[in-house]
Amino acid sequence: MDAGFHSAETRTPESAQKLIREKAEAAIRGLAARKPYRVQTPVTVDISFKSIRPVEAACYLKRVFARTDSHSRRFTAKDMEEASDILEFLMAYRIDLEP
Repeated sequence: MDAGFHSAETRTPESAQKLIREKAEAAIRGLAARKPYRVQTPVTVDISFKSIRPVEAACYLKRVFARTDSHSRRFTAKDMEEASDILEFLMAYRIDLEP
């Protein structure tokens, strides 16, 4: 039987906890060999939504957004903090919220 769109393959809690412990231990053992990832600035973000509402909400921000298709926008932020702020707004905005 094929899996549905909203289905998922999952692990038991015990299996997941064991895997997390193993992977965390391996990551700590290899920590010295890793270098921090540096995000290049400015940050260009492409985002697509299932619903068109957040795409339309982006029009109200005082920024230059490029519409890349009917459900997507692109914007450039000065850094990751600014990009996160914009994404947080786009994910949470609801036109039907009232004060």
